[in-house]
Amino acid sequence: MLDEFANGSISYSEGINDDVNKFIWSGQDWNPETPVIETLREYCRLFIHPDVSEDVAQGILALERNWQGPLIANNSVDVTLKQWKSMEKQFPPDIAKNYRFQIGLLRAYYDAYIRERLIHETALESQAIEVLRDAANVSSLEKIKAAETILNQTWNKLVAQDYKKRCWEIADYLFEAIGSQTSVKRHKAQSGRGDFMDYIDAPLSNVIWLLSQFEKVRQIQDEQTRLAAIDELLDRDNPGPGGFYDNLGMSIETPRLGEYPTWQDDPGSLQSPRASFGAGLRGAEWVHTVQAKGFDGSAIPLAWMNQITTLYETPLNVIYENLDSESSYTLRVAYTGRFRAKIQLTADDKFQIHEMKETEKVPISEFPIPNEATKDGRLKLTWTCPEGQRGSQVAELWLIVTKK
Repeated sequence: MLDEFANGSISYSEGINDDVNKFIWSGQDWNPETPVIETLREYCRLFIHPDVSEDVAQGILALERNWQGPLIANNSVDVTLKQWKSMEKQFPPDIAKNYRFQIGLLRAYYDAYIRERLIHETALESQAIEVLRDAANVSSLEKIKAAETILNQTWNKLVAQDYKKRCWEIADYLFEAIGSQTSVKRHKAQSGRGDFMDYIDAPLSNVIWLLSQFEKVRQIQDEQTRLAAIDELLDRDNPGPGGFYDNLGMSIETPRLGEYPTWQDDPGSLQSPRASFGAGLRGAEWVHTVQAKGFDGSAIPLAWMNQITTLYETPLNVIYENLDSESSYTLRVAYTGRFRAKIQLTADDKFQIHEMKETEKVPISEFPIPNEATKDGRLKLTWTCPEGQRGSQVAELWLIVTKK
């Protein structure tokens, strides 16, 4: 979309981990009419072997499908791994050991391992929440202990360890073969640059945050107050009757987003929202694991690790429909993200909800919404940042009815 303003271009790469991508984008830059599958076939013929080019090219496309939609519901991840395992078994040793083939094989195992863990850890979190929610006549401390026992299975009852073992074997082979640096300690990688193997067991649920909250509840002396604290923990995403909640970082497909260009018209998300990952901290640039100690020194919920993001001065618009014109509303917002930019918020393009503020100071803020902004049953919220800053980032929104 910006080619008319450019005089040539170069391909940018972070390293061998985006080897395929740089050939695809370079090919599309040279001739946008070339089908991607043809570029992949050429890539495989040149770098792996002509006899297996079709199989590997289709395998790479299958890896791409692994990342489409929610991982927990993506059954094709298991099929993709089976395809890559079959290729490894059937190919001659010199082809199967080709480092570019091994990179794809590692991706197939890694995706499958993460999905197995996601299914397991999501189920454990659900079981722990069910224990906390149970109305049985047991004490708050007994509930917490039972929930902890379940959550600790994240580490005590491991799944798919054969997949994990194979990932490390391939990663070690790639380090020996080409110096591929996928681990800081094991392969001398730079932290945050391709060291994905170091995060192969990073928790995929709220286990770290929940366990930290349990410790806080234990410090409360009164039983009824402890039970109330548990209820508040279970209700953290509850906007109350007539309210609205959005975990914006989980999906940019939320129906409350304003109108933006399609991916086909804006593949670089220069004029439309994208999902981002990481949490901004005081005293650190950013962190990208859920073990992070954020803001007040405590573990953070998983929802704060992802945000919806617009780049630079592109406004972030969220629109609420069918509001009660007779009600008053309060907006609770979670500002997290690596940019730590100053942003401001307006309603209906004319009411200032808050002026420019630094977003890394306090993660949760609340602001009253003027009744004039909702009396027509519709509310448009717009976030913008100053010129030259990286962009606006919002993790969670609660629109709460405060008065009728």
